[in-house]
Parts: sequence; structure tokens; C-alpha cells
Amino acid sequence: MWKQFKTCRPRLSSASSIGGLALLGLVSIWAEPSRAQFDLLLSPQIVSLELTPGSRSLVTFELTNQSKEKSLRIRMSTRDMYQSARGDYKLSDTTMPYSCVGWITLLDSLVDIPPGEMHQAAARVEVPYRAIGGAYGAVVFEVLQEDRKASPDVMEAMFEYQFQVPSWFEIVVKGRPGTQRRMLTGDIEITPTAQDSALEKQFGNRGMLVSVDVENTGNVHVITAGRMVIRDENHRLIQDTRLGGGRGLILPGTKASIQTITGLPAPGTYTIKAFVQYGGRSPAVSQSTFEITKQHSSHVGATGAARSLFVEYRPEVYDKSIPAGGTRIFGINVMNREDKPINVDVSMGQVFFGMRGQMWVSEENPDSGRSCIPWLKIDPLHFTLDPSRAQNMRASLTIPAGAKGGYYGCIILNAKSAQDSGATTLPSQLNFPIFLTVPPGLEKSGEVTKINVDQQPASSIVLNTEFRNTGNIHVRLSGNAEIQFWRAPGKLDSVEVVTEGRFENLAKIKFETDTAYVLPGQARILSSQVLAGFVPGRYRAMVEVFYGEKKPATLEREFVIKEQLGIE
Repeated sequence: MWKQFKTCRPRLSSASSIGGLALLGLVSIWAEPSRAQFDLLLSPQIVSLELTPGSRSLVTFELTNQSKEKSLRIRMSTRDMYQSARGDYKLSDTTMPYSCVGWITLLDSLVDIPPGEMHQAAARVEVPYRAIGGAYGAVVFEVLQEDRKASPDVMEAMFEYQFQVPSWFEIVVKGRPGTQRRMLTGDIEITPTAQDSALEKQFGNRGMLVSVDVENTGNVHVITAGRMVIRDENHRLIQDTRLGGGRGLILPGTKASIQTITGLPAPGTYTIKAFVQYGGRSPAVSQSTFEITKQHSSHVGATGAARSLFVEYRPEVYDKSIPAGGTRIFGINVMNREDKPINVDVSMGQVFFGMRGQMWVSEENPDSGRSCIPWLKIDPLHFTLDPSRAQNMRASLTIPAGAKGGYYGCIILNAKSAQDSGATTLPSQLNFPIFLTVPPGLEKSGEVTKINVDQQPASSIVLNTEFRNTGNIHVRLSGNAEIQFWRAPGKLDSVEVVTEGRFENLAKIKFETDTAYVLPGQARILSSQVLAGFVPGRYRAMVEVFYGEKKPATLEREFVIKEQLGIE
């Protein structure tokens, strides 16, 4: 029975809940298995590959004719693709700058699928030796319908185009220098829901839509995760919340926006700062001011953005074990790769991770009791670097007696061009995180607190498992889940033997790899890929999460898949 199940990329909702209001993510990809009037089911609809230059990979597609009466004729071709400002993938009739269409060879071009049957099509991907960065394209499946007026001499002429279903290709070329992940943030816009009838109808008149422009200026796609901080005129924290939603993937060269609906603050003047992580240790940053009036309208000031500066620092992280009472001295080498002088100001902050593993840094969040910042000394705290020049920073950590477990912090390098006098240019923030292990007395413990089962279209599900670190030291996670199906009591193969109801094993799956630490007291969500092919019925998921101990944290949950969308 397990052979019915297939995996594909997750379909992520473009709206989720935050603070009682919906969180909109325009940078999201609707990646559900495709269905149309002929009941064509395609899997997978998104193909994500990491390949080395010169390598080959074979990709298979499952095309299922779910009609019980009509045969399907499918024509396959390759097309270029691009991403709209709303985050949707679109087919292109012209060659795009990061095209992989020339890398794809179709092993099938025209197939007939009888009613109720499945056909496996295949494509070969061959990466050129000189390729770097990312490449994108689509294999398009066109459903043809018989044209009874056409000449019968040529078989394909008897069919006319009806509709097309794409399978999108996202390829990352690895193993060669030159891949650049770069992101720029732009203008921040504030729209009170009371000023927009559609927003007001959905969210009421006490919310506001926050929109931040972003642009992928690198040569490979990035996965974005945003956070925004709002402060009043007295610098008091008003909001610190998630920005954006959905899958968050942005192709190179694409301009888009990430958005959030949040509560409307009281009338007054505020400062908003948006941080967007995209795969590096340092986020893209924009900042602006805005005013909320008593009539629930807004006035937004000019937006300042951090210009991405080419500054290197080595090492990029400090991850060491130091016993209680010990002292360690280490250096950080900062190199200016710009063609102009830069000024660098050094500060310190707290480091923490989001539920999906994104690292965030804050200079103002309250200490969780696990900060190593009071033990840290740095010299110098301010310096200027000429082009191609380096500065060695000296840092020391002195651990007090009685400390044990994990302690964390971040050295923040705020770099700005020394010749830039623009009032709206923010410093580039470079983060140097510190993960400190202080023995003895290390306690590793954790628990799986929740299993969420998200039912997708086309009889698919996604398992989301929440783990919480209850120990005193940071851990990395891996895990798997076993899925079982409830076999109801009944006769065994027409023999007069009545079987008892029981759960039968269907599959054992692995969760997607999580490389970010889970700090003490923090939680993490592990997600499966989309699992397709489930029939309505009763199921059980049994989850194991490994966190460095021999015995994993476990949890199980029963659930029911319905005919229509919905999990019980």
C-alpha cells in the first residue's frame, strides 16, 4: 500500500494567524498537485534539485488520469519561467536570464493515458560544467482534446490544445565558487485597514497592512523570513512580530513585497524597522517613520535601507566549549572589499531562532538568562577601514564560577561607507554569533509537544512536529515519523475468517534536515514533505525526534482524513 504514496514540495498557505489577525505572504508559491476538468493529477509540481557542474539527474513525473470514462492525450514540452511581484510562478515565451531549459531533455513527448491509469514520464537534467548559481524552468504538460474536424492523416492534428499544467524546476548549482545570495529591501508602506474597503471587510478597521519591497540581487533563489519592530517616540517597543508568510522563495532578479496584517497602534508617531533574513547571517534592513491619526489614516516618511557592503570577516561564528572559571581570547579579522573606506561600529546583542530555524539578533530583547554578553570584552569598538585593508578585533570571554550549560550572544558589526552622507542610508549589519558550551553540568532533554497534520488537495498531508528544548544546552535535531492506517474488522479474502481491527504500517519518513541550533527554552518545527495518495480513513502518526541523546523524544497522534479537506 505504501507504493501509492509520493512526495513533492509542500504547498504552503499564503495566510496564517498572528495576533488574532491574518498574516499575508505575497511571496509564496501555490504548489498543490494539479487538477483540471479532465482530472489530470500531476506529481511533483515543484522539482527542487542541488547538482554539481557536469552532473546528471533523472526526474520522473506521475501523470494520473482520474477520469473513469475518458482517455487523456498529454503533450510535454519545456518552457522558461519567471516570478511575478505577488510571488507566483509564470510561464515565459522568451528566454530568461537564469534559464535551465537547455539543461532538460524530455524522454517522453506525447503519451495516452487510459481512464483510471497512471503514466510515469521522465526528464533528464544535465548541468553544464561552467554553471554557477541557480537555474529555473518548467516542463509543461498540455492536455489535448480530439478535434473531429481535423484531418485524420496526422494523429497529433486530431487533437487541439485545451490547457497546460507546469512542473516548475528550481536548480541550485553547488560545489563551485560564485554562488551569491544577496537581498535588498526597499520602501516600507503602511495602509490602515480602514482606508481599504476589502481589507476592512476582512480584518475590521483596527488593523494595518505593512508592506516591504524586496529584491533578490544575487544569482540564486533565496528563502526569506521577515521580522518587524515598531517603536514609539520614546523608543518604547510597541510590536516585535513576524513579517511575511508562505514559502518565502524569491528567484534571482525578482522584485516582490512581503506583507503582514497587524494591529493598528494608537494615534502617534512611530519608527518601524524591517529585517529580512535570506540565508546569510546578516539580514537586509529597511527603516521608516509613520504617523497614525485619530481618523485611522497614516502618513509614512522616507524609507532608509541598508546598502549591502562587501565586507568579509573570519571566522563567521564562535562555537566553543569553555569550562566554568575559564578565559578564552580570540580574534576576528574584518576585511573591506569595497573600493571606498568604511566605518565600523561594534555592538553586542542577543541571538535567538524562530520556529523554522531562522536566526535573529536583537540588541534590546530581554535576556533569557543564557546570555554571555556580560562576560565579553571587545577591542576596538570603532574603526575605519580603507579599501582592501583589514582590522583585527580582539575579543575575550571570562566564564564565572558556577555557570553551566549553554550561553549565547552576538557581536554586531555595523558597517557604513565613510563617504556616504545620505540621511536615509542605514549601516549594513554583520552578525557574529557566539554559541558557548560551559561544562560540567550539561543537561540534554527535550519533548515533542505537538503534531499537526495539514491536509492538502489531492489526498495529501504534511506533518508538522513541534519540539521544545527543556535542557540547558543547545541541540540539533533530526527525526522521522511512522504512518499507520487503521484496517477495520472484516473478512479475510472471502474466507470465513473475521479479522480484528488494527493499525497497519504504511511508511517511515524522514523530516527535512534542520541545521540550526535549538537553544534552551526554545522550540522548533520539523516538517515533512507533502505525502500524496492517502485515501479517506483513520490514521496514526508516531514521531521520533533525535537531539543528541540515545533515546529520542516521541509522540503519537491519531487523525482522520475526510473526503473533503479537513483533518479530525
